[in-house]
Amino acid sequence: MGKTRRKSVKSEDEQEEGTSGQYWATGVLDWRVDESGVMLYLLRWYGYTDDQNTWEVQEHLSGCDQLLVDFHLNQVNGRHPPKGSFEEFKKLLKYLSQLFDDNDLAVLKRFAKKPIDCFKIRDNVVLKEIWKAMRTQIDILYEREKCLKNRSKTELRKCQNAVAIVATNLNINANFESVPHFFDFVDKRRVFTKELENWENTQNQVIVSESDGRPIRVVNDVDLEMPGLKGYITEYILDVQFGQNIRFEKEEPLVGCECTDCYDSRDECCTAVVGYPMVYTNKGVLNKAYNTLIYECNDKCKCSDSCPNRQVQRGR
Repeated sequence: MGKTRRKSVKSEDEQEEGTSGQYWATGVLDWRVDESGVMLYLLRWYGYTDDQNTWEVQEHLSGCDQLLVDFHLNQVNGRHPPKGSFEEFKKLLKYLSQLFDDNDLAVLKRFAKKPIDCFKIRDNVVLKEIWKAMRTQIDILYEREKCLKNRSKTELRKCQNAVAIVATNLNINANFESVPHFFDFVDKRRVFTKELENWENTQNQVIVSESDGRPIRVVNDVDLEMPGLKGYITEYILDVQFGQNIRFEKEEPLVGCECTDCYDSRDECCTAVVGYPMVYTNKGVLNKAYNTLIYECNDKCKCSDSCPNRQVQRGR
C-alpha cells in the first residue's frame, strides 16, 4: 500500500511549518481487523495520491481525533463494525436472520444468482429458492458461532472465512461495495419502508376525504426512492374528468368464459379464446412481461367481480 508506518501522524489542521519526520492525514477511509486481531485504519495523506494510502494502527493516529469522529459519523463503513472483526461476523448473522421477518424484497432480490425484477421476485418458487439459500448460509454462520470458544486469533480467522464465504454465496460482494454497505442498505430500507407506509396512509386520507376514489397501494421493492405521485393524485385521482378517454364498447362481448378461477384456467379463459394472454397476475397486478391488448372478462363470463381479470372495468 505504498508508504509504511509513520513516525508521527497528525491531522492536516495541525501542520507545522519546518517540522520534519511527520506526516499529515487528510482523511480516514476504512477500518478493519487483521488476522492477528489488530485494529487498523486506512488513511489518506496530505501530498500523496490514493494509491499511497496506508493502513495504520490506532496508536499512530495522534492528533487525528476529529478525523476519526467524522469517519464514524459520515462514512458507511465507519458506522458499522470493522471488517474482519467478531462484531461484523455476529452482525451478519443477526441481519440475515432478521430478513426472514422483514421479508424485504428489495434486499432479497439482491441475493439471487441472476438479476431479477420486482415482478419475478414475487414468484413463490423464486422466493423459496432465495430463502433456501439464505438458510444454508445462516447455518454456516450459526455453526461457526456455536463452535466459537474464545476471541483468539485462530477463532477470528475462522469467523473471517465464514463471513467471506457467506458474502460470496449470497452475492453480497457482487451487489454491494462491502459487507458494511450491505448493513447500511438494510438499515436504510427499514427506515424507508416505514416512511413509504406513512406516505401512503397520508395520500389515502386525501383520496378518501376529497373524492370517491379507492385507496392506492404504493410499493417500492427496488431502491430508496420515494414516489413522486403528488401530481398524479391531485390531477387524476381527484379529478372528476379522470377516465374520460376510456370507453367501454356497447357491442355484445365476443366471448365469455365458464371459469371458476380465471387465473388458474388462463390458458382456456376467454382471453385465450380471442388470442390474447391474460395480462394480470393472480393478484390483479399488470404483468410487464406482456405488451399487448387487454381483453378482460365480461358480462358473458360466469366469474365474479373479484376475478383478477376484471381491473379496468372496476375502476382504480
